[in-house]
Amino acid sequence: IDREQTCPTIEEYEQYEKDNPTWGMPFGMPNLSNSEYHTLMTWLENGAIMNVHQPVSENEQAQIDKYEALLNHSDLKNQLMARYIYEHL
Repeated sequence: IDREQTCPTIEEYEQYEKDNPTWGMPFGMPNLSNSEYHTLMTWLENGAIMNVHQPVSENEQAQIDKYEALLNHSDLKNQLMARYIYEHL
């Protein structure tokens, strides 16, 4: 936690992971329960069938566009923020 924050690019990640094998997310989520794991594995074994796609409303699409604009900045600080939000929400 007391190290400099880094945000390797996709191209850099393989070497970064080799160089820093214990530098995973410091505040990981707890493991799935056995029941949750079984549910997930059964769903995958059965072909991971998804629900029928429902189109989004204009209001929902406006919200999606707003969040995508926020999360898709290319500078490193925003990439780190977007990854953190994606991993933790």
